[in-house]
Amino acid sequence: MLSQVRSICVFIVLAFLLCYQCETNPDLINPYSLNTWERFTVSTGLTSNLIASLKCDSRGDIWVGTLGAGIMKYDGNTWTFLDSANHGIDDDVIYSIEEDANGEMWFGTRAGFSIFDGTFFTNYTHQSGALQIMDIHRDSHDNMWLATGSKGLFKLESPDQPFDIYHLLSEPSTDTVHCIEEDETGTIWAGTEGGVLKITGSDMEFLPPGNGIPEHPVTSILSDSWGDIWFGSRGGKHVVRLSGNSFKSISLYNGREGNFVLDMLEAPGGDIWFGMGMAGVIRFNGGHMVNYREDDGLAGISIFCMEVDHKGQIWFGSFKNGLSLYRPGLHDIIPSTE
Repeated sequence: MLSQVRSICVFIVLAFLLCYQCETNPDLINPYSLNTWERFTVSTGLTSNLIASLKCDSRGDIWVGTLGAGIMKYDGNTWTFLDSANHGIDDDVIYSIEEDANGEMWFGTRAGFSIFDGTFFTNYTHQSGALQIMDIHRDSHDNMWLATGSKGLFKLESPDQPFDIYHLLSEPSTDTVHCIEEDETGTIWAGTEGGVLKITGSDMEFLPPGNGIPEHPVTSILSDSWGDIWFGSRGGKHVVRLSGNSFKSISLYNGREGNFVLDMLEAPGGDIWFGMGMAGVIRFNGGHMVNYREDDGLAGISIFCMEVDHKGQIWFGSFKNGLSLYRPGLHDIIPSTE
């Protein structure tokens, strides 16, 4: 009984402090003044409901990559649209988005990658022709890493300079790279069609499926604030967390659905979110999971990408159902397992 009273008192104090801060700081969100979920679709002004990638840039703008309709950008008030027909980008299928050290935006497409300086696009293709760029990551040294669909992993110090290529001729599955992540030590992790590439400085190690690495293609990797590495795969009922040298499989929502873990993120409060291929999103606080679907406010159950904006809000990009925006509030706390 005493613990329940203490919890109620803490809740009241937090609510008072947050509401006071919202009055004194207009950039903060009052959780009681807004709906928890908001949806954006073609019926509300988008050019497409087929969402493949998301990025919040250093200015706070949200960039959205579509599967066939180019790019959409949201500055908090207005949508702007960029496509091949009117703005010069090579291709309108946008698999990945990243911002470089100069504030320019990089877009991975079916044809290669394109860099937008705020006015013009510069397009880059591979010498062999069109090359899918599935993910782009800027590391802590401002190098740009590109995950390709058939040529392995590229590392670029500058788009106009020679670049390093990482894959294994003895492991053709490493030619197809789905995702890139950097951990707190500067090590690069890349999920491939069959295993994981681990790059530390000039050394590369291949971690094959088994002994902790998922048996299915690794489609998402997350480095969390505790220093753990998470691996999500295509087709498994669990994710794998690497803590130190120990792998642990964590069943997603009691493992009741075989699924794709297409993206993962850590929210400002420390919760881990999993974007699922056919099961919405799952929120995990270390001991308890909550599954969100369309009835809860999510736009569709096939979630391709997720992103946290500068206000701590979470954006979800879905296949066929547009975007949804989640605004966390004090009324939306995952119950403790204690």
